[in-house]
Amino acid sequence: MENLKTWRGRNGARYTYDPATEIITLEFDKRETAFWISNEGDMRRHFQDVQQFWRENCEGKKVYWLLNYDNFSVNHEVLPGYIEHLRDVMAETAHAAVRYGGSFDQRSVSRFTNQKAHLNANICKTREEALQYIGELKAGVRRADG
Repeated sequence: MENLKTWRGRNGARYTYDPATEIITLEFDKRETAFWISNEGDMRRHFQDVQQFWRENCEGKKVYWLLNYDNFSVNHEVLPGYIEHLRDVMAETAHAAVRYGGSFDQRSVSRFTNQKAHLNANICKTREEALQYIGELKAGVRRADG
């Protein structure tokens, strides 16, 4: 835990990398309104930040992404581009991504988005369940496919 690497993206997202567990946690601060990818510019900046943090901290090694969906939303109009970016970033950076939190609607959109990207949504209700899920991926109990 002492080698944690943290960074705050341009959008206020908080990134934390633990080299010992190979997990990057991505969280969005609670605000009056959720973190919102509303247009192409927001989407490009978000994925540029994701890639920048990974490249600067992970030495090219694939990691497990632990994504907190609380306070996060994507405008449906940019979903096609979001899906493309998601697929490319996950192929470059991830053994798998595991998501948790968010509303029922957010989890439903995530399932749809990941299905369109040909990725497993790996959605859990809580952080604890998500960490357990990652442990099962590492142990080979579950298939790590996105």
